[in-house]
Amino acid sequence: MSKLLILNGSPRKKKTSYSFSRTIKMLSGSMGHEAEILHVIDAFDAHDVQGIVQAIQTSDIVALVAPLYADALPSSDLWLLEKLTHDHADSLKDKGFLTIGQCGFPDVTRIKPITNTGRLFALQNGMHWYGGLAYGGGAILDGAPLESLGKKGEQITEALRMALTHI
Repeated sequence: MSKLLILNGSPRKKKTSYSFSRTIKMLSGSMGHEAEILHVIDAFDAHDVQGIVQAIQTSDIVALVAPLYADALPSSDLWLLEKLTHDHADSLKDKGFLTIGQCGFPDVTRIKPITNTGRLFALQNGMHWYGGLAYGGGAILDGAPLESLGKKGEQITEALRMALTHI
């Protein structure tokens, strides 16, 4: 059994990135793994990463699920990655890391900055880079639970299930 830490990187705690995070947590549980969701914005607002660091220390894999803001991660996510790199790199070594990015644009290549940032973060900190997933059109979902979206939600859920199976 593995433990997955899911970092909801959206400053809006109950929107599309959270919907993806919630589904990933449910899928992980159905596969016999433990998963926990933490909101990056809570650490950013409190200027305290200790809760996230403690969760990383007890996790095998860390997933950052985030929206694309102005062709980059939200500033709170960048702040977290910098704090972890500079002050807690020892807690990151040998952990798995992946990103799941979503944006309002239908062109999923717009997510490359999130994926590239995640890859560089993982490599810089001695983590195992597990890759990134991209979803275009996330704004249309507006935080709805994936199970309420019919065929579209089923397709996204299946893609997340396939990714989890391979990590």
